[in-house]
Amino acid sequence: MGQLFAVGLVIMHDQKFLLLESETGYWAFFKELVERSADRKERARDIVKEDLGVVPFFVKGFEEKEEYFFKEHGETVHKEVVYYLVEVSSKDVNVPVGYLDNKWLGYVDAMRRLSFKRTKEVLEKAHEFLLNR
Repeated sequence: MGQLFAVGLVIMHDQKFLLLESETGYWAFFKELVERSADRKERARDIVKEDLGVVPFFVKGFEEKEEYFFKEHGETVHKEVVYYLVEVSSKDVNVPVGYLDNKWLGYVDAMRRLSFKRTKEVLEKAHEFLLNR
């Protein structure tokens, strides 16, 4: 069985969340594969700067893990994604390679647009975290 590790970013600006449309047509948060031994938070910071072209400000105390399995070339792969909540100072972001489009949406619209249940759960936890901080 294969094993992949990634960072995921719940990016927000002005009470809106950034969703990206993948080349396969689903809507999700920005994710990027990382090495198992990488400092994920530091790598996430670099990814936001390099791929999206904005400076991230991490919201302290939020970190959420998502794990799932999928098939690739007939092999089962386990993927672990650690999500961080990030604020950016501008909505003017680059659409990264591997994505077709992006949208900034409020919480309710973002929940409707997200394609996967697990990703909706991450957004729900981020929203609750923001309400209670």
